Amino acid sequence: MSGDLPEAYDDEKGPLRRCAVTREQGPPSLMIRFVVSPSGVVVPDLDARLPGRGIWLSARRDVIEQARKRGVFARAARCQVIVPEDLSAQVEAGLLRRMVELLGLARRAGQSISGFMKVREWVAQRRAAVIVHASDGSGDELGRLMSGARDLPVVEALSTEDLAKFSDGSEW
Repeated sequence: MSGDLPEAYDDEKGPLRRCAVTREQGPPSLMIRFVVSPSGVVVPDLDARLPGRGIWLSARRDVIEQARKRGVFARAARCQVIVPEDLSAQVEAGLLRRMVELLGLARRAGQSISGFMKVREWVAQRRAAVIVHASDGSGDELGRLMSGARDLPVVEALSTEDLAKFSDGSEW
């Protein structure tokens, strides 16, 4: 079967996309899709569901900035486009919002907890898959939490204030 598939296809991950800046191919999960709105403005499509021809970029800030500065979006769209100055910030805000939404879903499903003692218990029982630590939180406390479990990935993208909104169930 794989002989019938196009070159830009991975049997396990599906179709691959090519970054408009680096020209490297990769799975959509490691890239960000952009589309041009009806008014000609480039917008990030983090869910990859907006209509229109997608412009795929590697999910890196420097790649997004290169595309913005070098006119990559206009070339890929084959038309004049408006690229917002804060495009990287829009992507970052969208990804943070998505992260908080996913944390909220995990919390409601009983797959996420907060609080030092509860988290420490999950780490000791090897129930934890990732630690989400406040970007402005205590490094010493993180060290105590992670003692004996240094192989767990740690994400430090949200502030203490943002994590408090997530953990107390309030909406964003």
